[in-house]
Amino acid sequence: MVYPSTAAAAKLALYSAMPLNGVTQSELAPRLGCHRQHVARIDDPAHNTKFEALEAALAAVGKRAAPPIEDAAELTMAITPSYLRPPPQQAHSLQSPP
Repeated sequence: MVYPSTAAAAKLALYSAMPLNGVTQSELAPRLGCHRQHVARIDDPAHNTKFEALEAALAAVGKRAAPPIEDAAELTMAITPSYLRPPPQQAHSLQSPP
């Protein structure tokens, strides 16, 4: 399983929330006190947007960024390909071989 970055997840949430709330980039700009071009950069997945700007944009469409904080070991196992993971522990049998 691959997890998106926090910023990518926030951008996806914004991208999804805008049409659901009937908000265009032009309508979001005055809510944020900026120009539509700035909103276009926030909405652009290739643009390295500050997380504070993403939080403000999400708030303007009625959303809140609440990224989960997880143990790094769990995340490492989640993104490590199966062929690189250690084999699972096998149960030892108490019976002697035949």
